[in-house]
Amino acid sequence: MNMENGRKNPMTESAQESLSIEEIESKLGIVFPASYKQMLQDLKNSNNGWLKEYRLKDFNGYTEWSIRFIQPNSSYMDSIESVNELVPEPYTIIPFAWSVSSGNWLVFDYRKANAEPPIMYIDHEIAVVKEDSEECAREVNKTAAEVLEENLTALCGSFEILCGALQLQED
Repeated sequence: MNMENGRKNPMTESAQESLSIEEIESKLGIVFPASYKQMLQDLKNSNNGWLKEYRLKDFNGYTEWSIRFIQPNSSYMDSIESVNELVPEPYTIIPFAWSVSSGNWLVFDYRKANAEPPIMYIDHEIAVVKEDSEECAREVNKTAAEVLEENLTALCGSFEILCGALQLQED
């Protein structure tokens, strides 16, 4: 069994090409918000659903163009592993969307809430990876965990609030 920071790594098995959202929840020991699961179902059932892009315009001080939701398959697992390199507690910060234009991540924060996790974002331009966090921490007189925590910026209290602000990009 693979362990990271004392937590079981649920991604040690090779990811299947297609996974259900329930399988992902089971692997991670979390429950996604019902509104998120409904959006995934809507995307799955629509034409070019996974290619649809959304934008946030000045939402709580944050603007993002070309947001795409991550399809629940092996790339979802790859996204989780990528985000784990940027956060203090692996498998508790779960990506669900990313910006095609900027490379930023939108993530659920499961560290304190399992039923309706708050939404955060990770700005890839300023994010420090775990590998560099110790050195960076020494330079700014902080711990590596504090440096990694600074990779996360609060966006809103729930996925439902976020959905109310998302605007579908028109072709």
